[in-house]
Amino acid sequence: MGGGFSSEAASIVERLGTQLTEEEAEKVWKEVDQNNDGKMDKKEAKRLYTLVKQKSIKDLEKKIAALKAGSDDDAQVDSLFRKFDQNKDGEVTKEEFIRIATVVGYDIDLSEIKHDAACEPPAKRARTDGDGQGDFKVGDKIQIVGVTTAAGKAFNNQFAEILKWNEEYKRWVVRMTKPAVTSIPLENMKRL
Repeated sequence: MGGGFSSEAASIVERLGTQLTEEEAEKVWKEVDQNNDGKMDKKEAKRLYTLVKQKSIKDLEKKIAALKAGSDDDAQVDSLFRKFDQNKDGEVTKEEFIRIATVVGYDIDLSEIKHDAACEPPAKRARTDGDGQGDFKVGDKIQIVGVTTAAGKAFNNQFAEILKWNEEYKRWVVRMTKPAVTSIPLENMKRL
């Protein structure tokens, strides 16, 4: 996949959609700025773009393969049904469907493919752990999912790193890849 990059830089670029450390960004920059003028020109940007594009294609191919290989369509159907059945009465009303379809949306969760899923998605099950912290730990990289509040919806599908547990609010404090720090309920986190 290298595109002329060292294997170390190519490996770092694979995580470019997440927050890199300054050291990692420096390593990539040294390979991007080929003429050492301290600026990225169009030729250098094209080289970097080619590497990022190859990584995106590789990721999409993995997702397509996982979907094609998925042998648990029934589990996915159950997951979809639970997502729309907001009051958990075993039925999906028109109002429930429209609310989820227009406010939250639905996407197949590839992390559940090939799992013998219990009745709840992993984050919901993790909430019942004794300490309420799930199986997350400081340093884990996560994606924020399923936030339904007006103020919180902007965080959906963003990536973050877990910094610490806030005992008072019973939430993890995370550093967003965009420079914001906030606390996120466990049910709105998905391990990467």
